[in-house]
Amino acid sequence: MSRQRTSTCVTSGRRVVAQVRQRKVHKAQKRHKEIVHSTCELDSQADTCVAGPNCILLEYTDQVVNISAYSEQLETMENIPIDTTATALDDPKTGITTILVIGQALYMGDKVKSTFLCPNQLRANGLVVDNIPKHLAPKDRPSSHSIYSPDDDYVIPLNMKGIFSGFETRTPTWEELDTCRHIKLTNDHAWNPHSTDNLTEHLIGDCGIPSEYRRIMQVIQENLNYVVSPFIRHTTRPIEQRFRTRQAQLRYNQLVGRHGRFYTAPSFCQYPH
Repeated sequence: MSRQRTSTCVTSGRRVVAQVRQRKVHKAQKRHKEIVHSTCELDSQADTCVAGPNCILLEYTDQVVNISAYSEQLETMENIPIDTTATALDDPKTGITTILVIGQALYMGDKVKSTFLCPNQLRANGLVVDNIPKHLAPKDRPSSHSIYSPDDDYVIPLNMKGIFSGFETRTPTWEELDTCRHIKLTNDHAWNPHSTDNLTEHLIGDCGIPSEYRRIMQVIQENLNYVVSPFIRHTTRPIEQRFRTRQAQLRYNQLVGRHGRFYTAPSFCQYPH
């Protein structure tokens, strides 16, 4: 019996390279013309999502990390880029194709056989990840065995491959990137799996602080992230094609007039210490 998957993926601290990496874009685009099918597997042992052969590169950053496996005797992979990638999910019932965007992912390409999704990285983006198989769920708490995006009201059913939960996807075409619906599995905000904020949030939950307060603070932080996020983007796609913008204010030349009015929503919260 051969077992090829013992996948603990631990990353080092994020590093910023001196200059933005110059990718071999033409080679990547040539490879993207070939449709590659593979699986996206939920992997709780990976502290960051890993984009495999069924993903294509959308945007690249100036960050790299080192990756170590489950044993110190195995070699460490150095300078693995952190990028924004995309994969295409075909609905078997309707035939509709949806683009799943994975931000802050380790772009491995054909160096791995599958794409590995970090459940907590998806949850940090607001997704509901229920990776308990239906036949193993408690009777009083049945499992949906799916990934659900509340903001998009979109459900990704999960299948079983051995004991691992996942779903089949493929590399998308450039036309599908422009015309199909986009769902963000993870966002572009800096993801630091070693941050002490994760422990702080866990302890806050145990202390019984109301979820409404935590939600307000989360909204405030998200607004701050968008305010201070840089408007510079590095892309492998031809600029002459239609280019999607993340920031709504960049879609228009002005914030008033025929485009309507734009409003801000300041939040104020008081909570006794």
